[in-house]
Amino acid sequence: MFFSAALFLPATWLHCPLVRWRSLGLGLGSLALLPGLAHANPAELAGEIAPASPRLQVNYTGSGSGYRGFGAIEGWLPVGQQPGASVTFVTGQVRLDTDLRWGSALHLGYRSQGQNLLLGGYLGADWRSTGPSSFTQLGAGLEAMGDTWGVYLNGYLPVGESRRLVAGSDGTTVQNLRFEGNRLLADIGGFNQFETALAGVDLRSELQLWNLGASGGEVWGTAGLGYT
Repeated sequence: MFFSAALFLPATWLHCPLVRWRSLGLGLGSLALLPGLAHANPAELAGEIAPASPRLQVNYTGSGSGYRGFGAIEGWLPVGQQPGASVTFVTGQVRLDTDLRWGSALHLGYRSQGQNLLLGGYLGADWRSTGPSSFTQLGAGLEAMGDTWGVYLNGYLPVGESRRLVAGSDGTTVQNLRFEGNRLLADIGGFNQFETALAGVDLRSELQLWNLGASGGEVWGTAGLGYT
């Protein structure tokens, strides 16, 4: 089980035709999408809401504690929508880290906007290579977001072989030869190194702590729990 908490300030803004989002880098290449305000486009000023359009982006995330830097190509494709009300979409990602290890993901998601409330969910699959091994997992998640809060629930489950031997001794290893009195002693054994993909669930919440008014700045707090 793990716990995390943080404070953050909004940095950059991303326009989405369904709602307005703030785009914040958070943790291991993850992206927190929070409802917010932005300038209306001409279609909205005329009383119309433009339909969501496909998006493609390339990004790089620098290395951090426990992970190496990686680049990614990400795409977002709406497959069904009611502009301003709901959208069904597919997202895909291909990534490569600085050790030339590949990963990919494909998700099917849905979001629906009500009065001051956004509900959504997704189903998907992820594949990742560690070099010696590769693993596949299925994932699912739910989200609910208001103007000043957000709650996100995610679960993931490995499929196929989830534990693989990547290194080990071919036979018995003799180490630490030593004398104790008239006796010759030694440590005898071997070792095996495994890589394992874990199932788990995590819950994260976010809350707006301060609105800095006309400057457009906001301070948000986030906390989460996870179990693997």
